[in-house]
Amino acid sequence: DHTLINMLSSATFLRDEQGAPMGVLLINRDITERKHAEAALREQRDLLQLVIDKIPGVIIVHDRDHRFQLVNQYFAARLNCTPADVVGKTHLEFMEPSAGLDVIAQRNERAWATLQPLFIPEEKLFDRIYQTHCIPLQNASGEYDRLLIVAMDVTERYQAEEAIRRSEERFRQIITTMQGGLVIYDVAERITYANERFCALLGYSQAELVGTSSYHYIDESSVQTFTAQLAVRRECKITVYELVFKRKDCQRAYWLVAGSLLYNEQGQITGSFAVITDITLQKKTEDSLQAALKKEQELSELKSRFISMASHEFRTPLTSILLMTETLRIYRHRLNHEQIEQ
Repeated sequence: DHTLINMLSSATFLRDEQGAPMGVLLINRDITERKHAEAALREQRDLLQLVIDKIPGVIIVHDRDHRFQLVNQYFAARLNCTPADVVGKTHLEFMEPSAGLDVIAQRNERAWATLQPLFIPEEKLFDRIYQTHCIPLQNASGEYDRLLIVAMDVTERYQAEEAIRRSEERFRQIITTMQGGLVIYDVAERITYANERFCALLGYSQAELVGTSSYHYIDESSVQTFTAQLAVRRECKITVYELVFKRKDCQRAYWLVAGSLLYNEQGQITGSFAVITDITLQKKTEDSLQAALKKEQELSELKSRFISMASHEFRTPLTSILLMTETLRIYRHRLNHEQIEQ
C-alpha cells in the first residue's frame, strides 16, 4: 500500500564449518510506532519549552543537588545565558550571593522539609520582587526528587501598591490631624465616616456617629437651611453655608460647612462629604461686638438728647436778657435812673 515504515535492521555473517562467509542473516524489526512515539514526545517537549519560554516569569525545575533540569528563556535571560547553557548547572555558577542566594536556599529547604507546595507572596531576586510558587515533584517511583519553581515578576504592581499605600497613609494622616472636621455621608445622608476633629466638635465618638442621620445633630433653626443646601448640592454644585448644630452636651455650635458630592467610577453619585470649620467663638465675638455697638449707640443717643436739652435750657434765659437789653437801649431816654436800675 506504499506506506512508509521505519525498520531497525541488524546483519550477521553466516559461515561454514571452515569459517568462510556463506551468507548474511538480516533481522528487520518494525519500529514505526516507536519512531512516532519519539516524534510525538519531541513535539510535546518542544511545545512545552515554547510555552514556558513565552511565560513572562521564572520557571525552573531542579533536583536535590540544586542542578537545573529545566529553565525557561525568561530565567536564562536574567543570567545572560540560553536555557541550554543553564541546564545541568547550579545557582552558584551564575549568581552572586547578593542576588538572593540565601533567599533561594531558605525557600528550597522549607519545601524539601515539608514536601508541600509553598507560596511566597514577596521574594526579592535580581533586584526585583517576585511572587513565587515552590512545588515538590514526584518521579515515577513516587519519590520527591525535583522542585518546580514558578515565580512571577510583580515589581511594578508592588511599587504601585506601595505608592497607593503611602498615599493613603498620607491622606489618612491629613484627615486625622486636620483642624477642620470631615464627615462623609451616603446617599441617604447617613454618616459613614467622621474624623477625630468632627467627633470632638460634636462631642460624640465615631462609633456613635456612624450610621446616624445628619438631621439628628442639626439645631431646629438650621434644618430648613440644611435641606435647601442639600438640594443645591444634588445639582452638582459646591455649597458653603452656616449651620447651628447641637452638641452632645446640649450646647449650640456654629459651623461653616463646605459640601460636595462623591462619585464612583461610573460617575454615579454615592454620597457626599463636608468640611467643617467651627465658628462658634467667632459668632460669640460677633455677638459681643454687636452688643457693645448697640450699647455705644444707646449712649450716643443719650448724649445727643442731653446736649439738646441743655442747649434748650441755656437758650431760654439768654433770649430774655437780650430782649431786655434791646428794650433799655431803645427806651433809655424815657426812663429815669431808678427805672433803669430796676
